Amino acid sequence: MVEVKLSEVKHHTNSLIGSQEQAWPTKPEGYNLECVIGIGSFGIVWKATCQEGSHAGKEVAVKIIDLNQFEEASLQDLRKESAIMNTSRHKNMVHELVSFTSAGNFLWIIMQLIDAGSCTDLIHNLRKVKQELVGF
Repeated sequence: MVEVKLSEVKHHTNSLIGSQEQAWPTKPEGYNLECVIGIGSFGIVWKATCQEGSHAGKEVAVKIIDLNQFEEASLQDLRKESAIMNTSRHKNMVHELVSFTSAGNFLWIIMQLIDAGSCTDLIHNLRKVKQELVGF
């Protein structure tokens, strides 16, 4: 496993989003974690509310990743995912708002919240709509 020193990881604010708005908090205390909305290969995603600054009250998604669990190759994959999220401006891609590390070697990635449910929910609802249209 590779230990990433907190001093080596800088706070990152998405340049396009950050230039249009005030900065997002860059510490865990800036967010109230409400409930788990997803579990992926890299970490757990929480629905959260921003607690500080001009974004106070806004809902976000927070992915928390334990960097201690990764081998160097996996850290490279994580860096690639982050780079894609930072540079992508596609309407169907989730945008990263800010990322930072916290004590214990955890990476926090703050993203816009897409509150449409899981992929399974979307497929189920789409199927339901199609079935209702076929009935007419």
